[in-house]
Amino acid sequence: MVSERLVSLQHQFPSDFGMRPRSLDDVDRWKAVEYRRLLLYTGHVVLKDVLPEEFYDHFMCLSVAICILVSSKLSAKYHAYAHQLLVFFVEKSKTLYADEFLVYNVHSLIHLSYEAVVHGSLENCSAWKFQSFMQVLKKLVRSGKNPLAQVVKRMVERNFCPFPPASNSSMKYSAESVSSASPNNAYTTTHGHFCEIYVKNLSV
Repeated sequence: MVSERLVSLQHQFPSDFGMRPRSLDDVDRWKAVEYRRLLLYTGHVVLKDVLPEEFYDHFMCLSVAICILVSSKLSAKYHAYAHQLLVFFVEKSKTLYADEFLVYNVHSLIHLSYEAVVHGSLENCSAWKFQSFMQVLKKLVRSGKNPLAQVVKRMVERNFCPFPPASNSSMKYSAESVSSASPNNAYTTTHGHFCEIYVKNLSV
């Protein structure tokens, strides 16, 4: 049922997410971004009424806490509440999943709220930007021989003849890049509001 729900969401995700949801049959090949998406976005929907209520509520404690801590506005105001949720999640894990579940990574969750306070949010101290930059580095490698030397040579070449800056999500949208086709027609404004663009049929 979870797999069916994940697959049914494939056409609901805008291109900003990169990879579309995959079935649990592929979970051994999931990337980190797919686990992140399950935690922050899809898990609320696909796990509801499938997991027993106590397990679902336990998952939601983790999800809500991380949703707070990845937002600079929410983490500034609710970091203490997020910390309480994470402490509860770790303590309850022993009851639900036995001692074997309490590995170092699970224990580390209780320190995340502190990191969010120090850095402004978890987004400011995560490795996602570095992971995304790997695509830029991969494009500089043209063969399997001496990849590091190839990267250095390409970077030196760029210093002498710089390319236009790579596009990124922080740049302003141009009129040509705005889409009215679902699901890529949802945007946030500079004031933090959400909007959806659509073309109105004016034919009489």
